[in-house]
Amino acid sequence: MGAVDELAPLLQHQFTVVGYDRRGRGDSGAGSSPYDVQREVDDLVAVLGAVGTVAFVFGMSSGAALSLEAARQGALSGRLAVYEPPFILDASHPPDHPGFTDQLREHLSKGRRTRAVQTFLRLLGVPAPVVLVLPLLQMWKKLKASADTLPHDFEIVSPTAGESPCRRATTAPSPRTPW
Repeated sequence: MGAVDELAPLLQHQFTVVGYDRRGRGDSGAGSSPYDVQREVDDLVAVLGAVGTVAFVFGMSSGAALSLEAARQGALSGRLAVYEPPFILDASHPPDHPGFTDQLREHLSKGRRTRAVQTFLRLLGVPAPVVLVLPLLQMWKKLKASADTLPHDFEIVSPTAGESPCRRATTAPSPRTPW
């Protein structure tokens, strides 16, 4: 988790800090199949409901996109901070290949977890030499353990493909009652 692990101790003196493992990560199970983004939104809402007060939510990377989706649905009652949501907003990066999620699923269905993670990292722009060295580092075990969640990260972001995240965030679906 890195940045989140470093942030929590800085905040815990003024706030009650609660973290959870999203589906398929850490101590969390993968959940039911097939994957559905709405279940992850519901998980976040359940965590917030267990806290029982107005909560400030921090989301990073695909967790940022997930948190924005929860906010769009009206499921957050407090403030929201997002860091590095993986949106392509301009022509500085080519759009993700539409078959990328299927490519990840194919690697995973064949038990090629290392290849799935390497493919994902290359899409993120990590240089090939770095990707080749990463399996030698201690952090690789954690990356490989969460390989099954990589296609899910793209499903969280994909509803915004070609659409400004700001525009999507202001286009609310039918009203939803938060916890």
